[in-house]
Amino acid sequence: MDYKRIEWIFLVVFVAIDIFLGIGISMTPAQLNTPQSTETVSINQEMAADNITLPKKVATAPEDGYYLAVKTSNGAQDDLRSRLTDLKNVSMNYEASTRQLTVTLNQPILLSSHSKQALKQVEAFKNKKINVPYGTAYTYVPILSNDQSYVFIQKSSFGAIFDERARLTINVKDHRIVGYVERHLGQIGAVRERQATISASHAVKALYTYSELPNNSRVRWIKLCYSELTEVRGNTIFLPTWVVAVENKSTKTLQIKRVNAFSGTVMSAEPSD
Repeated sequence: MDYKRIEWIFLVVFVAIDIFLGIGISMTPAQLNTPQSTETVSINQEMAADNITLPKKVATAPEDGYYLAVKTSNGAQDDLRSRLTDLKNVSMNYEASTRQLTVTLNQPILLSSHSKQALKQVEAFKNKKINVPYGTAYTYVPILSNDQSYVFIQKSSFGAIFDERARLTINVKDHRIVGYVERHLGQIGAVRERQATISASHAVKALYTYSELPNNSRVRWIKLCYSELTEVRGNTIFLPTWVVAVENKSTKTLQIKRVNAFSGTVMSAEPSD
């Protein structure tokens, strides 16, 4: 047996392997530093072909959040009802079963004809406890608002709550605040440790993949909020949710889409309890 020949064969093979590995390693950094994957570029191209417009900046970094619990059974403390005696110069109706407060002002408040100044006046109105219980606990959502209704959603130390049961809508007629409808969630607590979520970009891709972004539409608003997952033993469980407002370019109608920010699955429409 020609051992010299065998040694040369092994040497050639080893050199070839080393060259192949060297080329692969040298190419790896370039692949890792590529700003967008082929899949991302492909999806973006498909959305552009379907005339779907996204905001200029859609975050690609993951965020984090908690599972939250709010006691909503009949035995839960009714925080909103306890504040009704603070209200002045209003007529009111409180529906205990849904914990909804409907208020009509005895003397409507005139607003400025300039939209920015009018919003400041509405904010000042809601932040006074003689006008709105827990008014400072709500944050303005322009995408849901118009000249006749200013919509606010409830804040918490964990983030905003996107749910009908945590909402304030201030009604305006002839440039005057005439009343409002309010629902407020009580004590909110975390039931698990903080966990990572998917990114806003991932959520948009999920909506497109599952045909939830119609052709000829525009994504107007993407925000990480909390929304209902399920009811468990008298508690409502909330989880981080990417809430996406999608507008039809032709009709200007708006649809709200929700994506589970932990799993990336598309959720049903917002509960209307």
